[in-house]
Amino acid sequence: MLGILAFIFVIGLIITIHELGHFYFAKKAGVLCHEFSFGMGPVLWQTKKGETIYSIRAIPIGGFVLMAGEDVETSMIKENQEVRLLIENNIVTKIIVDVNNKKYQHLDIVKVIDVDLYGKDSDLYVVVKDDEVKRYSVKRDGFYVFKNQELMFSPYERSMESKSPSERFMAIFGGPMMNFILALTAFFIVGLVTGTPDMESSKIGNVVEDGPAYVAGIRPGDEIISINGNEVNSWHDISRELDSLVGESAIIVEWQAETGKVAEVVFPEITFFSAGFTSNPEKPFELIISGISKQTVAGKAGLLNDDKIISINGEEVFLWSEVTDVFKNNISGELIELTVERDGKLVDIDITPYGKEVIDSQGFDLVDSHVSISPIHKFSLFASVRSAFTGTINSVKSVFSTISLLIGNDQVGIKDLAGPVGIYSLTSKVATSGVTSLIAWLGLLSVNIGILNILPIPALDGGRLIFLGIEVITKKKINRKVENTIHSIGYFALLALIAFITWNDIVRIISSFR
Repeated sequence: MLGILAFIFVIGLIITIHELGHFYFAKKAGVLCHEFSFGMGPVLWQTKKGETIYSIRAIPIGGFVLMAGEDVETSMIKENQEVRLLIENNIVTKIIVDVNNKKYQHLDIVKVIDVDLYGKDSDLYVVVKDDEVKRYSVKRDGFYVFKNQELMFSPYERSMESKSPSERFMAIFGGPMMNFILALTAFFIVGLVTGTPDMESSKIGNVVEDGPAYVAGIRPGDEIISINGNEVNSWHDISRELDSLVGESAIIVEWQAETGKVAEVVFPEITFFSAGFTSNPEKPFELIISGISKQTVAGKAGLLNDDKIISINGEEVFLWSEVTDVFKNNISGELIELTVERDGKLVDIDITPYGKEVIDSQGFDLVDSHVSISPIHKFSLFASVRSAFTGTINSVKSVFSTISLLIGNDQVGIKDLAGPVGIYSLTSKVATSGVTSLIAWLGLLSVNIGILNILPIPALDGGRLIFLGIEVITKKKINRKVENTIHSIGYFALLALIAFITWNDIVRIISSFR
């Protein structure tokens, strides 16, 4: 239930904020917005306020604002179509498309002969025939009456086509822009809640329960004095010393506790990010691996938790430092031959870790070790503002790094992307870490959605901006039928891609339970 609620909150907020960006700038420009929808597909709930219908639809993978002038058709009725007309003072105020509507049964059914409900260069009119042919003027802010709803006519002055390039730009770009604003807000809130790490102090703010430092006896509020005999006075010193000891099975930490000075051996947990496994800190001097899931490189290669590494590339190894050297130097992600001991038998495993380019793009090192401590944090409004921009900028860099990998790195492909199902799974996991982690995840996802939408892909906001740019440069209106056809092709291609990614998400989740 927590996962479902977290997913609805995160995705619902991102989509709603995005569409509100389109909606606000379109309304500001005077564009008629027929519908504001959260979700796609069949309508679950609908209400009308003013000119706009507000909807919730069944498939929560997006949303839309239906703006006048985005479609090729300028009228929702055709020649030879039968309708009823509500006429006041010889002007048509409503065209009843649903001729079976009981409210308007007293009106005659007529056949449409000619119609112009766009009125770019003239008044709106409709020519109909019952016993005779009649031409009526049509009210520019009149309504169509359908089976379950009424929609306003879409005259030229209320359409996107009539607006200036700058107004259309903001109506299109407003959605992604709001996603970036949402991300800034999310990272700002995270900064306020968590505070700013005090890097000038060596005092400990948090110790992960059951982590290496906690097992050794270190607690929040303790102050680190030295690591392996080297004095430390700030968190910069602590980070430098720990970084220099990556691969060491044991380190000596001295700290000031409430009861006095203490010196103990701490057994770091070594994480091989490029392969997806860790050392076992409970058996620090044995090359026993843990932390493997079936979705990691190691899991897919056939490694299992509690396997003991015996040799690498044919050479026997005895220390974790020897193992880390091999994986740290494997910058290109080349195949590594492992021999492990499993249930008293030797098993050969070929594993191809991710290269440095892939791991760097995710903000990790090929190999790292940690003792699960973090610095104290202090409140700073200025630092929170700075962290808002830093978090957003880093998220943008991460997205473009991923795009670069998809294009130019054969270790990463479309199969590795996450769709709605994958995002739900990740959101559920993040939600278990607390509200702050969920808000940070919200910021990252919002940046992803914002950037995705400004990519120059037909059907997305970026594709529409490309057509607007061509129009501005050439000073010529692009054929709307051609543009809409291209967007339609792009839309169905995107649906196919989402279906493919979702299938991969489902397969990954099912395989993780086997």
